[in-house]
Amino acid sequence: MLLKPKNPKSETIVASPWAEYIEKRKHPGTQRTGQGMETAEKLPIPIAIVDDHQVISLGLEAYAEQCQDLEMIGWYPTVDALREAVDHSIQKELIVVLDLRLDDGSTVSGNVEKLREVCRGVVVYTSGEDRYLIRQACEAGAYAVVHKSDSLDVLANAIRGVANGTLEPSVEWAGVVDSDMDFIQELTSTEREILALYAAGEPAAAVAHHLNISQHTVNTYVRKIRSRYESIGRTADSRVDLYKLALEDGLIPRENL
Repeated sequence: MLLKPKNPKSETIVASPWAEYIEKRKHPGTQRTGQGMETAEKLPIPIAIVDDHQVISLGLEAYAEQCQDLEMIGWYPTVDALREAVDHSIQKELIVVLDLRLDDGSTVSGNVEKLREVCRGVVVYTSGEDRYLIRQACEAGAYAVVHKSDSLDVLANAIRGVANGTLEPSVEWAGVVDSDMDFIQELTSTEREILALYAAGEPAAAVAHHLNISQHTVNTYVRKIRSRYESIGRTADSRVDLYKLALEDGLIPRENL
């Protein structure tokens, strides 16, 4: 349900294509209870999907049509396209299903933050297992992570859980967020940068030059990070060990491989 672009030369006032939908939600129908009482019909949860490939949305749209409590609003290739097209009064009720990677050069953390500003909640929907990107999404405020290999029942239940505030964290989400969280939160941004560069194979001198600090400082940070890992029972004697641990914790991107 994408909006048509406005013609700046036209002075004709065109009704919003969302007007009928908004009116329907303002004045829902009624339904009879078992005691014969009439109550306001429960409104379905509005859903939008942001993904590079529109075909991803077709399965969810067909699934939602079979559910009384879910309603597919539309597919959008980027977060900005969604924010521009969907009426603001609908956005605040919307649960957005977001792909981790989009082709517009955006970051997953930036996309989640933009959506959190205007929408009810975000469910990350991904075909990969990049813990670095998943961690970024969770830290930015995504409520759930669902794999595209999971059934649509799993995705739908995650959407319902986010909308109703009853979501139980998935194994993926909990594993990324809770894995040695105290240790991870103690790492400074500088330590993370050094870890990403050093563990990926950059010599200490190159890391120092890139971050405009001394090589001695780099070596001190690396020893400090190794010591922290060892203090929680995770040995990082070699650069390869350090890389594997950082990758497991989602602290460095998989692209560094």
